[in-house]
This record gives sequence, structure tokens and C-alpha cells, in this order.
Amino acid sequence: MIADVFGRNGDCDVPVGATAIDVNLTALGATAARTFVTAYPAGEARPNASQLNPSYSSGVSANSTSITLSTSGQFALYNEAGSLNVIIDVLGYYTPAASAGAGGQQGPAGPQGLPGQTGPAGPAGPVGPVGPVGPAGDSGPAGVAGADGEMGPAGEAGPAGEVGPAGEVGPAGEVGPAGVAGADGEMGPIGPRGLPGETGAAGETGASGEAGPAGEVGPAGVAGVAGAIGEMGPAGVAGAVGAIG
Repeated sequence: MIADVFGRNGDCDVPVGATAIDVNLTALGATAARTFVTAYPAGEARPNASQLNPSYSSGVSANSTSITLSTSGQFALYNEAGSLNVIIDVLGYYTPAASAGAGGQQGPAGPQGLPGQTGPAGPAGPVGPVGPVGPAGDSGPAGVAGADGEMGPAGEAGPAGEVGPAGEVGPAGEVGPAGVAGADGEMGPIGPRGLPGETGAAGETGASGEAGPAGEVGPAGVAGVAGAIGEMGPAGVAGAVGAIG
């Protein structure tokens, strides 16, 4: 922004040719978290300095300062970031000293006057620009580890695995003891004794039967036919087969 100063400004008349003004600068309504305001002669390079450092959180910022004017009586106002409102109260102005005429002879020195009272302190100089951000500090020590969280619920059971191959056949068990033999069958009755006959042809020798009781000795006669062999008695019941071990 460019401001014209020469002429009437509120209750202050600034004459043409003034070189600077004393002002109160007030900034309010800043929208940026941090910014700065610089006032300098219009048409010249902006200096690396600031007169105000307002911020969104500060609300209202004010400062008294002097602003140098351009030859046309103007100054520029620069705001670094965001937007804001600025109130400028003109307190006074500066004009160049009048040119001196030809010098006359120096008169005698007058008596030394009493020391004058100390004048009021001049306005505070402009606030310097914000310095660069310093390097980051060292990292703090690691915090204490938090407590273990609760165990989550058990997951679902996975699918059943494939059936493994059949194992090898084990060795054969030992043979069990033989079963008890069955009881022998009863012997059949002895057949009747035949009459003595003629001696026939010699047959095959039959199985020997049990000897019968001795008969009385008869008279010797012709040898009769050999009697028929008696029937064999029924076979005994076979014993139960023992269980296999």
C-alpha cells in the first residue's frame, strides 16, 4: 500500500518538503499466525526491518516509530502474510534545515547559560525482523514401554489336513498253543466167533483185533473157513481246535 502524507492528515498538516513523520502504528485483525509490517519511502527498496510484528493470537499490536518519506511525500506499507487493519496516528514531521546566508563577523561569546532540562526520550526504534528458527534439539529419551494388550480371541480352526499314508503292517503274532486232543471213541463189540471151516486161500493180513478169550480145546478137525472180520466201532468225537495266538 502507498500512502500520501503532504497536506492535511486528520488534525495534522504536513507541509510539502517534509522528509519524515513520527507516527503511532497500530495493527489489529491479523489473519496469519505470524507476520510483520514494514514502512519505508515509496519507490525505494524495502529494508530488512519491521515496525510491527502482529499475529492472530496477539489481537492488537502497537508501536511508535519514524517513517522517512519520498521526495513526493509518500511512504509504502508492507505486510508479510495474511491480511490486517493498520491505524496510523501522525504525531509530527521533520523538515530540512534552512540554508544559511553569508557569514558575518563572529560576535563576542555570550555568557554560558544554565544547563537545560533533559529532553524526553526519543521514540523506540523499529523491532527487528524475526530471526531464523534454531536447530532442532536432541531427541528425548525413549518413553517407558506400555503394558501388553489383552490377548485377542482365538482364530477359527483351519481345515483338516489330508489323511496320511497307511502305516506298515506289524509283524505276525506268535502261534497260540495247540488245542487239547479229543477223547478216544469207545471200542465196538467183538463179533461172534465163526464155525471152523475149511482153510481158504490166504487173504491179506487184516488189522489185528483184540484177542478174544481163549476157548476150550476141541477135537482137532479140518480147518474151517476163516470168520469175517468184525465191524470197526464209530470214530471218537474230534477235540476242539485251539485258538490261534
